[in-house]
Amino acid sequence: PIGPNTPLPTFLILPIWVERNLSAVLWIAAKGVKQFTIEDITSVRQLADQIAVALSNSSLIEELKEMDWGTLKALARAVDAKSPWTAGHSQRVTDMALRIGSVLELKPKELENLHRAALLHDIGKVGIPSAILDKKSELSDDEFRLIKRHPEMGGKIIEPINAFREIIPIIVQH
Repeated sequence: PIGPNTPLPTFLILPIWVERNLSAVLWIAAKGVKQFTIEDITSVRQLADQIAVALSNSSLIEELKEMDWGTLKALARAVDAKSPWTAGHSQRVTDMALRIGSVLELKPKELENLHRAALLHDIGKVGIPSAILDKKSELSDDEFRLIKRHPEMGGKIIEPINAFREIIPIIVQH
């Protein structure tokens, strides 16, 4: 209980700035201390600066995730745009795959991989000539063999992206 003779704690309040925006406040209280020393303030300032770096890194990670998903969706749209027959196909496959994954109670990381793979499952079609993709008549045996290679081509296309290594088998085997 605080009474008239109870000494109040001493406070040190430091702003935490991230990209010139006030992101947080570090509030330190000490009982029985009349004033913080320069060393105390320097140590707490260093802690506040480390918190600012962590908050900034967290923000960058979120931006990278948004860019990652944006890039995936753009690539899927590029594949779908190659042929009027496939418009919206990647998104429909993704929606269906995620529903199935939810019913199967896949773990969050597995669902994320499924989401990525479903969006990119047809990326190999960029290596198939439009004349074959859009052909209205029956495909020749050679044309059909080429179409059947698009999953393998898709795996080769995304192979250099280390973050997508886990989804290559899904794309290759779809």
